[in-house]
Amino acid sequence: MTDGSDHAVRVERLEFGRPTGRVKIQVTDHGQPATARLSVVQADGKLSAPPGSLYRLLNDVGHFYCEHSAEWTLPAGKYKVRAFHGLEFRALTREFEVAANGVTDLTLELDRWTDPASRGWYSGENHIHANYGYGQWYNSPATMLAQCAGEGLRVCNFVVANSDTDGIFDREHFRGRLDPLSTDETLLFWNQEFRSTIWGHITLVNLKQLVEPIMTGFKETTNPWDIPTNSDIADRTHWQEGLVNYTHVAQNPDDPYTGKGIPVDVALGKIDTLDLNASYAGTVVLWHRLLNCGFRLPASAGTDVFLNRVTSHLPGGDRVYIKLDGPLTYDKWTDGLRAGRSFVTNGPMLEFSIGPHQLGDTIKLDVARDFTVNAKAQSHFPMAKVEVIYNGEVVATVPLSDSKQQATLEKSIKLDRSGWLALRASGPGHLDHPVGSVDAHTSPIYVQVAGSPAGARADAEIFLKRIDRLSLALRLRDRVPNDELRKHVQDQLEAARAVYLKIAETGR
Repeated sequence: MTDGSDHAVRVERLEFGRPTGRVKIQVTDHGQPATARLSVVQADGKLSAPPGSLYRLLNDVGHFYCEHSAEWTLPAGKYKVRAFHGLEFRALTREFEVAANGVTDLTLELDRWTDPASRGWYSGENHIHANYGYGQWYNSPATMLAQCAGEGLRVCNFVVANSDTDGIFDREHFRGRLDPLSTDETLLFWNQEFRSTIWGHITLVNLKQLVEPIMTGFKETTNPWDIPTNSDIADRTHWQEGLVNYTHVAQNPDDPYTGKGIPVDVALGKIDTLDLNASYAGTVVLWHRLLNCGFRLPASAGTDVFLNRVTSHLPGGDRVYIKLDGPLTYDKWTDGLRAGRSFVTNGPMLEFSIGPHQLGDTIKLDVARDFTVNAKAQSHFPMAKVEVIYNGEVVATVPLSDSKQQATLEKSIKLDRSGWLALRASGPGHLDHPVGSVDAHTSPIYVQVAGSPAGARADAEIFLKRIDRLSLALRLRDRVPNDELRKHVQDQLEAARAVYLKIAETGR
């Protein structure tokens, strides 16, 4: 205003400078109203979205979430709409034309290609930021419900966290129980990411109260110290029966320091699950080494998305499926995650069993025995290979169908050494696939064969070197404030080192 004061300006209509019409879109799943991610593009490639909608860009393609229906004015002309509803549905494409002064009605019926829930498998993830750092949007529980329901994600764990300062984002939404906007199809729970600049990041799941402090090691904040450690925070989480999940573990498989404090925290029994997400290639190498050392560490997923930003990945773009008995509940889902009844995927659906034993089970044997392995993979996108893994080594390749969208195997395998087995699938990216390559991996089935050490000396020695490097970094930073706390930290490092020394000497 000319007087320098601020006033809100209400936008009542858009003027396009050309003839316009109306479009009405309805989204259905088996005839019932549904929420979907829509991309509406004009013939010239320009994105269109209803005024006021929370739009976003993924791989330079714009989209918004349509909650059952949407109606708005568009310039007359030709358009293409694409509808997405997460990993379990095919992408739907329709072309339409908006006539000047006319109304175009579209009904988009979603097309499911797989139904894991009908077999007791329910999807979720542990690392969604609603509002984080600097972003163009502010998300509420209502907008988070729309985005997660639009991706068909069943269990949605949002995280309270800091970024680079003392500011803590989304603390106002934390309740210590399911958000009241949760539905039977989409469970919303506000949890926490504990971020440490020296120890690494962990997501804390199924919290009754936030674990303080929210972060450590951030210079020039109220908590620049490298204390409490991740292991201390894990203890405070377990006191309230929460689950501790190590997230974005290792960006580079060739970097001996990726993973930060994870060798210590795992050796001390503080970590319940581990994310295999956007850093899949680097994380799987480290995860296999930890499994070789005899640790029970189920696979989980967390996308680390920032949904207050226009450019962001999708909630549940990587997700973990948990096998449940009976209907979905939040407690049953987290219990199943902790038990390792899980597989992680950004596309393929996996099934894996050894005789009567399922994911998360332990097979105890007095002597080596042959067991029948049943493995199955299905994918909306072509796969390149599906493999059975035994202590990190490929012991069977699962034959692919001509379409490369299915793979099945029933084969006898000798279990002659202690360790673990799992199934994994991989393939190239696809235009309709939002996160690059196609990857999926089950949690292990464990094996104990009497008198058979796993032979994990080389893996244990790698983790001993990582602990040495972490110890040096802690001394050089000098951010533990007194001798008593320095001894506390050193005791944790030495206890973890003793675990790996024993593994290196005995094989397990």
